[in-house]
Amino acid sequence: MAKRKCFNCGKELGFWSQRFDLKDGSLCGDCWSKYGFANHADMAAMSQYLETLSIKQCKELIDNPDKMEKAKINHGFTKHFWESEQAAREKEKNKIEKGKIVDKKARENAEKQAALNKKYETLLPAFEKEASAVFGKYIFDDTRRAILRKKSFLFDPAFIKYSDIISYRVNQQGHNETKKHGITRAIVGGAIAGGVGSIVGATTGGKQTDYIDHLGVIINLKDGSDFEIVFIRKIEEIKSNSFSARESFREANNLISILNAIIADNQNATQSNDGTSTTSDNADEIRKYKKLADDGIITEDEFNAKKKQLLGL
Repeated sequence: MAKRKCFNCGKELGFWSQRFDLKDGSLCGDCWSKYGFANHADMAAMSQYLETLSIKQCKELIDNPDKMEKAKINHGFTKHFWESEQAAREKEKNKIEKGKIVDKKARENAEKQAALNKKYETLLPAFEKEASAVFGKYIFDDTRRAILRKKSFLFDPAFIKYSDIISYRVNQQGHNETKKHGITRAIVGGAIAGGVGSIVGATTGGKQTDYIDHLGVIINLKDGSDFEIVFIRKIEEIKSNSFSARESFREANNLISILNAIIADNQNATQSNDGTSTTSDNADEIRKYKKLADDGIITEDEFNAKKKQLLGL
């Protein structure tokens, strides 16, 4: 006995295969999903409707989105006992219109994600090669004046411009051997609070702690968002006088020094825009911004605007 096949893709349909029967053929579950027969419509109602169609009529739905939409409105609606058919059809029409907006946003997000992944795959080797500093999954590149957050299981890749950094705060927590409650310390530095004099050490809130539960630097951006670069996590249970703790403090202090320099540069750039200072070497600045534009860190329009500014046009 010949096996059934999907009329559209030719896939063989076994006993356990999902299929949707027509008058003179069958449609496989993959094609059903691919062409959106039940998108924003009732699956059972559309399945029953397909049983009334020939292969030719079903193919017309696949090839013509407008016909597909009309079929859903007229045959794929869900009707409650208190509703008229007209009201149920109108409700289905509205559901489809809202669904189109949702689908469009999903496509746009997918396209943005694909573009981000492509940019990441292209620039990752360059960031790794030219890295000015690396803290975990964060790569600092002074040439591009940007930070790359590497892709991980929990996070998508991200590109953060140095110019978007406005301030930071240290998130340090610890506890003593006899007192298990945590003591928290927060050091703030950056555009608002100014530079940091006393940097990170094995004390928290002015008190010596036996263990460091958490050590991280939270970086604040222009758009109000922030991210944290973590050096010690609570699950590690690190003694404050251990080599590991000292290395973590050293790395955190190194990061703070870099952030202070970035924020100072940003403040100088703001002053320059206000006309209170000038750039010593405009040609080098233009070359730097051209490289950022070529690498996709800034747009061509942003580069041209910066070029005009540096040339005083």
